[in-house]
Amino acid sequence: MGKAAFVSLAVLGILSVMLIGAGVPIASVYCTIKYGLNIVAATIISFFAVLCAGVLGFFLFAFVFEDHASDILREEMSPRDREKLNLLRSHLRATLDELDEIKVLLGDIRDVLKEAGG
Repeated sequence: MGKAAFVSLAVLGILSVMLIGAGVPIASVYCTIKYGLNIVAATIISFFAVLCAGVLGFFLFAFVFEDHASDILREEMSPRDREKLNLLRSHLRATLDELDEIKVLLGDIRDVLKEAGG
């Protein structure tokens, strides 16, 4: 799927979800106030509209955005980007190692304080 097709499908899907999820409940409230639509009917219509919008949004995210994300991941990275990614990974590993050491140190401090406190 090309970028233009992805953008148009994503925008169309997002607008559909917003119109169903917000437009139908707003229209139900309007009809209840203006034309005397039964409040129970308006509530049921609004509930099912929000439910359908949620299901539609889930499938939009699952199929459209997942497909585009996998296209991005399949693209080849330049050597410079690959090097940046490796540097970021090594930096994150070092940070996690430091956090593990801090955790052990804080555990030792807790134990000492428990012994001193009684």
